[in-house]
Amino acid sequence: MSPEINKLLNTTDTKVHKDWLANASLSQIEEYLRELTTDSLYLHMGLAERERRYFDLLRKPQWTITPTFWIVVASVVISLLALSLSLIVGWSEIRAFFHLP
Repeated sequence: MSPEINKLLNTTDTKVHKDWLANASLSQIEEYLRELTTDSLYLHMGLAERERRYFDLLRKPQWTITPTFWIVVASVVISLLALSLSLIVGWSEIRAFFHLP
């Protein structure tokens, strides 16, 4: 356990804990939560801060979402173009197959 967290756990001032949690890294918060053994206000504050940080990380879309979307759109456009061209090229065969005038 780091001395900073040890010193913090010996403090009973809620504001000190709240300020530290706001500036701590996720790994420090994880270590802080491991050291809290009882169901206390500090545990709930730490859990709330950790959940808020994880939620902030999840709100950012992964970088592959946008390029993948445009690749799918391009593939659909190319497929529709190929379908249209093959329909135009094979129109006489299609008419003959279905006995159209």
